[in-house]
Amino acid sequence: LCQARNIAPKLAEIAQTIPDLREIHNRIRTAIDIHGKVKDQASPTLMVLREQVRNAYRRLTRALEQIIESEIHQESLQDQVISIRGERLVLQVKVEHRHRVPGIVLGASKTGATLFIEPLATVELCNTWKELGLKEEREVSRILEELSTMVGDVADDIQQGAQATTQIDLILAKARYSVSL
Repeated sequence: LCQARNIAPKLAEIAQTIPDLREIHNRIRTAIDIHGKVKDQASPTLMVLREQVRNAYRRLTRALEQIIESEIHQESLQDQVISIRGERLVLQVKVEHRHRVPGIVLGASKTGATLFIEPLATVELCNTWKELGLKEEREVSRILEELSTMVGDVADDIQQGAQATTQIDLILAKARYSVSL
C-alpha cells in the first residue's frame, strides 16, 4: 500500500476506506459450502446431529432390507426396493398379501395392485430418523440466522466497501480505456 500511495495517492486513499471483512468472510466460508449448503462443520451441534441422522437412516434402511430379504416376505413384495411415500420409507406390497406385512398403509399404486406400507417394525426407527432431521433443520436455521445477523451488523461496512471498490474499478477501467486510445 505504501508503494501504491506514491504511485496513485487518490486510489490509495479510496482503498483505505475499504473495511476489513475477513473475519465475517472466514466465518461464512467455514459454515457454507460452494453450493450454498450449510457444512457439517458449521457448528459442533450440527456435526453431531448430521452423524446421528446418517446413523438413524442406516439403521432404518438395514431393518427394511432385512424384511425384503426374509423368505417370509418374498412373495408378498411387489418389488424388492425401498420406496418413499409422505417422507416415510416404505415397502411395495402386493394388495392381496397386505396382511402378511403388518404396518401403516401410506399409499397405493395407480392400478391399486400395490400398497406402500411402512412396516410396524420400522415405524419407531423412521420416527427417530425424522425427529433427528427436524433437529438438524432447526440447527441449520439457527446457524443461518446467526450468519445473517453478523452480515446485518456490518451491512454499512459492506456497502461502503462495495462503493469504494466500484469507484476504484471505474477509475481503472477509464485508465485502461485511455491507454488503449
